Amino acid sequence: MRSEIFFYLVFLSQIVLLSYFLPRRMVNRINYIFETYPAAEFPRFYPLPVKWYRQQLKNILRISWVVLVLGIVLLAATIADATNDDYAGIVFAYFLLQSIPVMLLEVGVLKHSQMMQAKDSRRTRQADLTPRRISDVISPGMLSLVALVYLGFVYFIMYVQQFDFSWFGGYTNIVGITAVNLVFAIMVAWRLYGKNRDPYQASVDRIREVRLLANQLAFISIAATLFITLTISLKMWDLHNLTQIAMSLYFQLIAFASMKVMQVDEIDFDVYRDDALPI
Repeated sequence: MRSEIFFYLVFLSQIVLLSYFLPRRMVNRINYIFETYPAAEFPRFYPLPVKWYRQQLKNILRISWVVLVLGIVLLAATIADATNDDYAGIVFAYFLLQSIPVMLLEVGVLKHSQMMQAKDSRRTRQADLTPRRISDVISPGMLSLVALVYLGFVYFIMYVQQFDFSWFGGYTNIVGITAVNLVFAIMVAWRLYGKNRDPYQASVDRIREVRLLANQLAFISIAATLFITLTISLKMWDLHNLTQIAMSLYFQLIAFASMKVMQVDEIDFDVYRDDALPI
């Protein structure tokens, strides 16, 4: 009974954090940019009228409200259902719903960059000739920690494999984590060496942005590896009913990682003025 009450509290925390706090924090940050750096002074940053952007933000908040109410309903349903104690599937499915507003915001940011590129009519630009290195965006210590956790996970899977559990996925777990790490590495390399999404962004801001992404993905890699290790361990110890709690806490850790963004006041917005020098 105590584990059920703990699950209700953890799931409630997931509902509030991911369906209320996170989307509003992201929307408030964008609104702060609109108010602090208006279109009249920074026209390059606004390929479309501010009114259009504000309407999109309102739509995203409406969606987050719907997801929030749905989460409260799901929580009430789990409390009322005394015949079941396995809600891992519900926690995962609800997390996917909670991701919709955040994904819409990310897609909006990408489209915003594409529109800035389309409206960029400059004929001359200054290229940053400073060599970019992986060490500029992630420390050797963090890379070593990711590698150490990964190698520990490989050893753990090899250890569990010898017991021949019928439910155990075996080496496919290693393949999955390896694929995730490779995708993360490609994402960082693409952002570091590929074409900049923002045609006006200052070089120092780009490095800081990629550094933030690299460290977030490193944290997520470690968290995902440890989560799978914990899930398998709970199954081995016949404590699979705690998986739903671990899953909800894992999703909330991911949310906390995504909340860390560049401070708006530290970004060079002067590049978005009409009289900014070509870059």
